[in-house]
Amino acid sequence: MMMAGLSGAGADLLTSARVISISCGMLIIIAAYFISVRHFRLTGISSFAASFLIALNPGFVIWSYSGMETLFFSLLVLTGVMCLFRFEDTGKSAYAAMMSGAFMIASLTRPEGVMYFMISIVFLYAAERRNSVSHLQRLRNMVLPVLIFAVPYGIYFLWRWVHYGHFFPNTFYAKTGFENQQLTGLYYCYKFVRDSMAGGFLLVLPLYAAFHFRQNPKIRYLTVIILVHILYLVIIGGDILPVQRFFVPVIAYIFILTGIGLERLLSALQGLPLMKWLLIIVMAAYPVNVLMDSRSFPMLGLRRTLLYYDAMKMAGIWLKSNALPGETLAVESAGIMPYYSGMRSYDRLGLNDYYISRHGKYGKGERDKSDEEYVRRVLRPDYFVDAFPTLERQVKPDIVDDSVRYVYESRIIGRGTLEVRTGVEETGDIYFNYYRKSSTAKQ
Repeated sequence: MMMAGLSGAGADLLTSARVISISCGMLIIIAAYFISVRHFRLTGISSFAASFLIALNPGFVIWSYSGMETLFFSLLVLTGVMCLFRFEDTGKSAYAAMMSGAFMIASLTRPEGVMYFMISIVFLYAAERRNSVSHLQRLRNMVLPVLIFAVPYGIYFLWRWVHYGHFFPNTFYAKTGFENQQLTGLYYCYKFVRDSMAGGFLLVLPLYAAFHFRQNPKIRYLTVIILVHILYLVIIGGDILPVQRFFVPVIAYIFILTGIGLERLLSALQGLPLMKWLLIIVMAAYPVNVLMDSRSFPMLGLRRTLLYYDAMKMAGIWLKSNALPGETLAVESAGIMPYYSGMRSYDRLGLNDYYISRHGKYGKGERDKSDEEYVRRVLRPDYFVDAFPTLERQVKPDIVDDSVRYVYESRIIGRGTLEVRTGVEETGDIYFNYYRKSSTAKQ
């Protein structure tokens, strides 16, 4: 909806999306400091720990720049959390209402926003109990926050259910049900610890803070959010995109707990100044090194991906100039080429296709559904993109399906740079490889 308004105003959509996403990231960094100081009374270096670690986290940085919904969603959830904290401190019902509004908009942005609202409404009820409000009055006080969330979201959900006939978005069906899904989810969480928590070293600090959850309801609340989110990631199998995108919504809470743990550990190390400063140096040096070193686990392969994105943009622009009006496109990585070509496009992985998302099959060890015969025989696109662009001409046999013939073509679309081996880049002619629908093979 935001992009539609900007499009109507004539704004460049990619630039606008990135500006919004980066702005949301900056606000999250500021909010993390605000929460650390105001709600957890952190001081000195500890008060900056969360903001520092968030700002240098590879996943946070990369997905801020992506222009996707990740950071906007994360900011909405964090706004809801801050409103709940303010209600905890003041008891003012206006903050409970604002909390529900933030989670409602978050749930329109990503479906798991409902999960955060459900956790928060339970803690809202618990906060009322700590304020010695009677059971009946607590229930009455829950009515407005629940209605603020449930009425607009319920109308949207019912419309979506009636219109599409399913409870979840099409992408849910296209991206779940693969082999060893939960094991893949566990490995996804392990990679986050390895890449973003200094191989597990920094994990000691949030765990140390979470250990004191009985003493502080706000720590308890953040701990529950993180644990439920991790359980959700394990169940759905994580995400295939780089640098653990699905951890970004809880990065702020993990690093706020890290700051709390740091302050308590520094306090315990008062008599050991050398250990204290060694801890601070490691915490400062590690995230800087990870973000700046392309050989580190999170950054490995990222430049290769970005170079391919540049080549795919070239392919999309080439299609815009060479495809005929009304011709269609089938492609796997279905963002860049459809956007720059302006062509009606089919996602070969089923993200915008009902049949593939429900009836497509997973290959051995794969986590993307596909049905190539359905794409060629039923959708019959004019262009069937075979692979990412390459630096060498590709040769493959033509395909004949029923009355349709697909001729393989590999065309030079410009000059560019691609990574041919890990850490090795070459510059040269970029070849766009695809099957082109030709004349009928049989009558």
